[in-house]
Amino acid sequence: MLCFAEEAEMVSKLYGGTKVGVGQYHSSAGDLAGLSQTALTTIPRTNTPVIYTYAPLGIDRIGSDPNRQMMAQGTKADIGGVGGHVEGAEEVKAAIAQYLLENNWYQDGPIFLSLMVTHTGDDVGITMTLPESIPTTVVDQLLWDAYDEGGNLSAKLGLYGVRQDLIADSFTGNLRGSGPVSVRMPIPKHPQNGSTAGNAFYADKAEPAAFNNIAKSAFLYPRFNTELMKNGGPVTVQRSAVGSSLQQPSLPDGVLPQHLTYLPDEFRWWDICVIDIVGYSKLAMSQQKVVISRLEQVISDSPAVQATKPSERVFLHIGDGVIICFRDYPERAPNVAVDIHRTYGQRRYELRIGVDSGLAASRRDRLTRRPNLYGDAVNRAAHLVSRGDPGHILVSEDLASKLGNIQTWRDYLHGPYHFIVKHDVNLTAFSLSNESEGVGNPTVPSLALGALAG
Repeated sequence: MLCFAEEAEMVSKLYGGTKVGVGQYHSSAGDLAGLSQTALTTIPRTNTPVIYTYAPLGIDRIGSDPNRQMMAQGTKADIGGVGGHVEGAEEVKAAIAQYLLENNWYQDGPIFLSLMVTHTGDDVGITMTLPESIPTTVVDQLLWDAYDEGGNLSAKLGLYGVRQDLIADSFTGNLRGSGPVSVRMPIPKHPQNGSTAGNAFYADKAEPAAFNNIAKSAFLYPRFNTELMKNGGPVTVQRSAVGSSLQQPSLPDGVLPQHLTYLPDEFRWWDICVIDIVGYSKLAMSQQKVVISRLEQVISDSPAVQATKPSERVFLHIGDGVIICFRDYPERAPNVAVDIHRTYGQRRYELRIGVDSGLAASRRDRLTRRPNLYGDAVNRAAHLVSRGDPGHILVSEDLASKLGNIQTWRDYLHGPYHFIVKHDVNLTAFSLSNESEGVGNPTVPSLALGALAG
């Protein structure tokens, strides 16, 4: 447990005494220095953190002592962010790294053997490896002082929520700082393996489900781990009375084995368009077929759909309508709604449409073996449909705020409107309409509690 700043000032420093020069570390930024170049170009990587390793020990000797238990520690704190929860400032991260590198000493040796300073949201994350013999109090004090140094720079730079996790009553605009958080765990020993792979997850106001896709990718996707997946299937272990043996299924290229049909649900950012056919249930079955077939054809012919790869879209039938889902294309869902209205003309009043953008999980349905989606974004879009009148295209507040930054959409957005939906949940939305172009319903939704000031 890290102490408060007032307590830290009363305690003499448990670390330091010997100034460690930054030149005494090996930096991953210079991994290829002095070596022959083997690739003409490299793939650009964003925010790839630099790893510092205490060079006097030699990289090949770190962790090689069979009697030394190495630990991995991750620490996270918010001491000021850029523009309100956007990201940690590079200057602040550099100052924290500099302080840690220069003060990395306890008694007769370094505290940590490798260091990485990164950020998640506007929280600064510090990952290090260190011997188990280093007392926790020493490490915590060093980290506290490093964050304190970064907090001082945050104040000079005028960042948002300065030192909020170092001062319990620090103003952040919505809540008080909760303090730095540290996790330390042992690194497994492998006598015949000089290194151990691991994943460190940091999150700033995120649910655990946000890690699902990352963890799944690390272990199952060939582009991350080619040894776990070959010939369309993973290497499996067959156990018998005489021991274990490795077997690898032989399958045609591109064919998934049966036991991989239902991979863990994948949470991604999806853009959802839910379309409801007004009065569909009152139609005769022959009429229902005509109406739904027409809608399917219009959707299929939509330029927004045509421009999207089949692997990046999902169509779902919901009885009296259709759900269209796009992956990683924020404008496609509202574009489809506009395309449909322009094609339908005055018959657009036969439809109600809700559009949202957010996290949803994709999975393959066990019964139909077809792709399916569920999650908050799907639910909100469905709620918006239920609150619209015939002809309305209602867009969630979050998506509308993004569209409002694009000049071509500004003339289409009207509102905001406030609704009460299922389970007494408050929902704010905007209406997408342009009467001169035959898009949307220009009237205020009848179920809206009233237009909000804005």
